[in-house]
Amino acid sequence: MAGTAFSELKRQLLLSLNRVDGKAQLAIEVAINQAAIITTLMFDPPELTVTANVAVGANTGEVDIGSANALPGLIDVIGFTSNSVPMHFVPYELIDILVPSNATELKYFSKIGNKLLVRKIPAANATIAGRYKKYPPTLANDSDTLSFENRDSYLLSIALILTTAYLEERKTADVLKTLQESVGVPFEISKRAESIIAGIPTLSEKRIELASGGRGA
Repeated sequence: MAGTAFSELKRQLLLSLNRVDGKAQLAIEVAINQAAIITTLMFDPPELTVTANVAVGANTGEVDIGSANALPGLIDVIGFTSNSVPMHFVPYELIDILVPSNATELKYFSKIGNKLLVRKIPAANATIAGRYKKYPPTLANDSDTLSFENRDSYLLSIALILTTAYLEERKTADVLKTLQESVGVPFEISKRAESIIAGIPTLSEKRIELASGGRGA
């Protein structure tokens, strides 16, 4: 299922702001996209965990991430497989020390900056499958939709904070301070709501249960 449309997110924010001028429209569009990134980093939505093939050229042990569609929008690597066999992560500083010089299989990887390193270095063109977390695509057209679901309330809360800060023309430091102070509130509310839905007891409820000898109703 598709997430909420960009047009609907903008409509809800405009209602909250009670203004429809061009400056507000622009601020809202920027804020929604930035709030989508923050929401992704906070909640790690499963829709943005993907698998993609990465081509590794012959006689090269490096791949530029983001170029030639190699792991576009990468946030974090979960793992790689070569010929359906899991590859092993090795810290960049140690990859050429720990990987055996007589290694015959493509089964080690590392990462530094925007470089993906693989060992052994393949003698012929090879393909590995990467599982990774990515940033949400930018929303530009009204028909564009969020790439994840069930996080609208948090996203809109953050977008409203950002939009208000932009329209008040605060300095960058003040905007970041406002965001830092506010971002955790809707996050905690959302996590508490999830706990209630899932039936997970709060710390206070656990203490009450322990005090009563762990007896249920």
